[in-house]
Amino acid sequence: MVNVVLVTAHDLGRYLSIYGVRSVYAPNIEAFAGEAVVFNSHFTTAPNCSPARASIATGRYPHSNGVMGLAHHPFNWHLPESERHIASILRDNGYRTAIFGLQHVTGPEPGKTVEDKVRGLGFEELYLVSNPTALVVAPMVVEWLRRYGRVKPFYIEVNFFEVHRPWERYRMEYTRGVEPPRWLPPWSGYGRELAKLQGAIHVLDRGLGLIIRALKELKLFDDTLLIFTTDHGVDLPRAKATLYDPGIEATLIMSCPNCGIYGGRRINALTSHVDLLPTVLEVLGIKPPGNVQGVSLLPLIKGSVPSVRDAVYAEKTYHERYDPVRAIRTGRFKLIMHFEAQDTADAAIDSKLSPAHAVIADEITIPNEFVELYDLEKDPLELHDVSRDPDYEDVLRSLLRRLYEFLRDTNDPILNGPIPSPHYYQALRILKGEEELPPKRFN
Repeated sequence: MVNVVLVTAHDLGRYLSIYGVRSVYAPNIEAFAGEAVVFNSHFTTAPNCSPARASIATGRYPHSNGVMGLAHHPFNWHLPESERHIASILRDNGYRTAIFGLQHVTGPEPGKTVEDKVRGLGFEELYLVSNPTALVVAPMVVEWLRRYGRVKPFYIEVNFFEVHRPWERYRMEYTRGVEPPRWLPPWSGYGRELAKLQGAIHVLDRGLGLIIRALKELKLFDDTLLIFTTDHGVDLPRAKATLYDPGIEATLIMSCPNCGIYGGRRINALTSHVDLLPTVLEVLGIKPPGNVQGVSLLPLIKGSVPSVRDAVYAEKTYHERYDPVRAIRTGRFKLIMHFEAQDTADAAIDSKLSPAHAVIADEITIPNEFVELYDLEKDPLELHDVSRDPDYEDVLRSLLRRLYEFLRDTNDPILNGPIPSPHYYQALRILKGEEELPPKRFN
């Protein structure tokens, strides 16, 4: 039987040499890409952590699976019990299930510990650590494989902290120099920060390398579906927490030689995080739940079809605050719909810690518009909004219609009005005397 190992990075996007960032030194990822299948146009469903990870786990969009914001306190979004996590599906089909490092899919609920919640997702074994850096977590995975790798088919999920900020903990890595992001304005001060980011990527790369070597040494590699991906785009201005391509692009590399997934091949067709679960289940011969919204990538991998979708969809409802945005991206065009007034390209709090953010903030301001439209063929960096250009009127109308139909057909609650957060409901319970006021978070 085929084993499954899912390895995820944090905030990586496609910030790798295999995707054209030449200064990033990641030899293990480069070697893995050379023998696996690499997806060149893979996108997340959301530019923030928990919603993106919940889509990987369920094959469903954040507004459908209920995780529309961050899972940790004080945001406390959680995956409803009605949703099937891939771990529960595989456990029920005879797989041993374990999770390593961190989990960021489901948050706390009254009367339930985080451990209870994670076991409720379908994980039989929990190896969660307070410092889930790759060089702590990967050796734990290797030891587990040595002990249990041949006992029965397994699904293990390995979630590294890298390359989430803060990057100051990492040594600067500039073996190949430093290459400023193409989508940001020129600035002489990127060097140190990007060298630290590259240092974090190098640690991630070493951790993945340890796992790959262990799978090969234990003769498990050929019968293991090994997936390496990330939640969303890199944590730089105009990337993470935005629906521009640098915020929603994601790494995806797959290998399973005995399943026909190998060869250093590249796939350019559009793919989405919601496609991962149905792909895994088809490889394993397991019928997916009827509510899965993604499509299997196996026909694409086998070369029997040129594409499996003509558009990907992305969304953000909450990150640190309410900012409901929805997008459709085709091979050529991107339409972003804002449901609340916004005058800048919103950034995550940690991105705002970047020295670059303060320097270039004025240069990434966007008009206070309902809609942004980009011609990615002529403007791949999404710098020139053409939503008011009469030459694009037909494109605008078509994409607005398609986005509306998608939101309607997937029952996005944004169509029914503003979406309350878990904090809102907790505030109501406190107001009504149904819940005690929690301790202060800060003194």
